[in-house]
Amino acid sequence: MYPKIFLFGVPRSGTTWLSRVLSANGSYALVHEPDSETNLFMGLVSKCGLPRFPYVRPSERKSRYQNLFQYAANDRLVHQTSKRNALMYRATRMSRRRILALLASGEDVCSAIKLPVYRVSKHLLTKRRPRKRVIVKSVHGVLSLPFLLKHVSFKPVIIQRNPLNIFSSYKAMEMPDQNRHFHRRTRLLADFDVEPLSSPGVSGDVLAGYQLGVFNKVIDTYKEAYADIHVIDYEQVMLDPYREIERIC
Repeated sequence: MYPKIFLFGVPRSGTTWLSRVLSANGSYALVHEPDSETNLFMGLVSKCGLPRFPYVRPSERKSRYQNLFQYAANDRLVHQTSKRNALMYRATRMSRRRILALLASGEDVCSAIKLPVYRVSKHLLTKRRPRKRVIVKSVHGVLSLPFLLKHVSFKPVIIQRNPLNIFSSYKAMEMPDQNRHFHRRTRLLADFDVEPLSSPGVSGDVLAGYQLGVFNKVIDTYKEAYADIHVIDYEQVMLDPYREIERIC
């Protein structure tokens, strides 16, 4: 039995491109960002009370978040472009703009829905398990990697890219995820011994750089703690994509 592959990385590190290349021959079912609130409604309701980039310790009980990735690992989630997925967004009046605004304000998106929709979503937005190998691609779940490894069986793969290249990509695309207020995530910062920012008047660029620093500190810690993690260097792949992709496969 081939292992399920979970591909993680920081936003704009090449995860989408690599996941599509690896799944292009049809042997793998690609599950793209199951935990993205704006793309998959099941991801939205499964992350109730959690931020855009959750940090869940292995000892915590987050059954909905755990079940989401178990569904993803078995390719049991409906596709993001399905009519049922679009129906749930329309029924709850949850547009991409509104979701991002709620997340930016720190408000729990599920509290704004005010409907017990999880059971309905689980019924409408899951399907039978197909007989295919699976690649799950996520940029939002990397901070919770130990939690996911404890509860879901998969091969963890992390793609890393030079932070300066990621930062320039953020700036060029004006991405909202370049600043998710990581300087306010006191539990995360304490667990990884990251010094909090002392100045309250720092700019958006500084906060974006700080966030990238936190991401890299967490990923480096996980790489040392879990020998099973396979790390792919984005810049190395770009030097000779054909040879490197063949080696990765």
